[in-house]
Amino acid sequence: MPLEANTAGSPEDWLRYAKSDLRGAEIDYYDDFLYSNRCFRCQQAVEKAIKGVLIKNGINFPKTHDIKFLLYQF
Repeated sequence: MPLEANTAGSPEDWLRYAKSDLRGAEIDYYDDFLYSNRCFRCQQAVEKAIKGVLIKNGINFPKTHDIKFLLYQF
């Protein structure tokens, strides 16, 4: 994958979005809230937190949702 400056938003923005996703995963007042939706929100929180750290450290990364790939960018 070619690296690109995929840095829309500040590191703080990315971490704010990550916290919001994590909070969404914690909400349990919906009786019909699917387990898979919680998992998706947790995955999104981790992905966005990693991207925030990468941006903070000036590390370019391609547009991807692959957490393992993102972790190997450090």
